[in-house]
Amino acid sequence: MEENYDVVVLGSGAAGLTAALAAAVQGARVAVFEKAELIGGTTALSGAGIWIPGNKIAARAGIEDSQEQGLKYLLSLSNGMILPELAEALVDGGPQLIDFLEAHTEIRLQLVPGYPDYHPEHPGGLAGGGRTLEPALVSFSGLEDWTARIAGDIQRIMLVEMPLGGAPEWSHLRFWPNAPPPTSKDSAGRWSAACSRHASPAASRWPPACAACG
Repeated sequence: MEENYDVVVLGSGAAGLTAALAAAVQGARVAVFEKAELIGGTTALSGAGIWIPGNKIAARAGIEDSQEQGLKYLLSLSNGMILPELAEALVDGGPQLIDFLEAHTEIRLQLVPGYPDYHPEHPGGLAGGGRTLEPALVSFSGLEDWTARIAGDIQRIMLVEMPLGGAPEWSHLRFWPNAPPPTSKDSAGRWSAACSRHASPAASRWPPACAACG
């Protein structure tokens, strides 16, 4: 390991790695340090959703929003304790982040349809979703040596596939980590799956609520 760097980043979550990438793109010599045994930070343990008001992905889906409305929403939640310049930087920088990731990585953010702001009743809030984005699937081809070095288990389900995230064809089911995917459709064309009371022991990770139980 070299002893001198232009930029040192502490932490390997989404924020840290994006900062490291941004510095490297500008020609800096960068080092990322992670105190945990595995990389990814809390981002690797969460849904990896990101909140960006007035983003182009939502606009393509016909959702009306603006950065001004997003800023109004943040200010309404702050009880007067937020630094306006930081809130403005967050809101203004979101759309730029999307463009940066598309230009310099294989990451493509996608809309989580129907995922509302946490307090949509506040000024500037969106009840129908449009601001929460998540990474689409990324291939590990060529990165196989890193699969065991990332925190958390690789899950089958993303935010967009969960009931809270919209997912009309999956919304009648409750999912648990590593649960097997649905295997058939009901008469209405919806995916169906049995719970532990209506399936083999291998499916016992399903909760006692399914298409068969109601």
